[in-house]
Amino acid sequence: ARIQVDGKPLIKEAPVKTREIGEVESDLRFSDRAQSTLSKALTKAKLKFIAITPMNVVFDLMAKAKPGKGGVFNVYKKTMDLAHNKYVAHRQSIMRPMRELIVKAGIDNASLERILVWATLEQDGGRQKILASPEFTEAGVERFLKKGLSEHEQTTLDAMRVEFEKLKPQLIEVLKNVYNKDF
Repeated sequence: ARIQVDGKPLIKEAPVKTREIGEVESDLRFSDRAQSTLSKALTKAKLKFIAITPMNVVFDLMAKAKPGKGGVFNVYKKTMDLAHNKYVAHRQSIMRPMRELIVKAGIDNASLERILVWATLEQDGGRQKILASPEFTEAGVERFLKKGLSEHEQTTLDAMRVEFEKLKPQLIEVLKNVYNKDF
């Protein structure tokens, strides 16, 4: 009920003179047809703008109340903000030790790429994914597999796997609830 009071429509369509039943559109005045066409185009543009706008901004646009107040904020924006803050804190708790490990091991961008490619090659269909990129060749992949990862790279990959396993229950839940897929 508060949303109905505190909310407002995102798009206000201008009244347009429409044709009567049995009236041909060409019977309308040119200015009425032009206004109708312009109004439809503007409405379509506004809908596309809303579609690409982040949801927190859309919620702000929907609210009549001051920012941080009202039903739209309490039901939608506040809930999303709390969930996002929880996500950021969780992500930082995982990323901080990984960053420290990467810096301590002296892992650079080239090493991170080797780690990523190695992990991808170990997955089902990973070789095909790597070879689908124009940057990599079959011969290059074979040379890479023979050489392998350095000790520091393998240690970093192993630590990343440990952290990933901690996330796995959450990923399984999201895949099931959001995408209706099994992990």
